[in-house]
Amino acid sequence: MTTPNERGLVLAPWSMEQVQALANWQASPQVHPFTCRNRGNGQHPVEGHDHGILRPTPKGWVCPHCDYTQDWAHDFMFTDVLLQNKFHV
Repeated sequence: MTTPNERGLVLAPWSMEQVQALANWQASPQVHPFTCRNRGNGQHPVEGHDHGILRPTPKGWVCPHCDYTQDWAHDFMFTDVLLQNKFHV
C-alpha cells in the first residue's frame, strides 16, 4: 500500500483497496470528483454527477474519453468517513 508523502499526496501505484476507496470518492455526490483537464472539449459526457470524471486504476487516474492520466490523490480520499455511495471497479 502506498503511503502519503510530506505534502499529503499518495502517488500511484495504488492497491486494489486504495482504488476502491478512490472509486467510492468519485461516486459520492458530497464531494467534487477528480476530473479530466480536457473535460471542456465536448468529448466528455456527464457520468454520475459531473462530466469528465477520472477513473482510478492501480497505475493512477485515467480518463475514459481521452489520453489524460494523473498519478496522485490526496491522502484523505482513501477514507470512507463522509462517503455513502459505493461504486465497484
